[in-house]
Amino acid sequence: MVKASNHGIAGVSIDGGAETLVDLYASARAGNQLAWISPTLSAGNHTLTVRVTGTKNPGSSGTYGVVDSTAVMQ
Repeated sequence: MVKASNHGIAGVSIDGGAETLVDLYASARAGNQLAWISPTLSAGNHTLTVRVTGTKNPGSSGTYGVVDSTAVMQ
């Protein structure tokens, strides 16, 4: 994910499960940042949901959220 001074808090979940809040604020913009790791999943298809919550870290000037990459490891 991208972290930046105008990014907010995203909600991330797998397969409709509990959402984890991920703070995407950073004082300087940086792409391809590891922001969340899922629990171990069974083989098969899964659904990843990333939601812009509209909330933010007090230091952030905005609530944006940008996904620039994902990785699947087996």
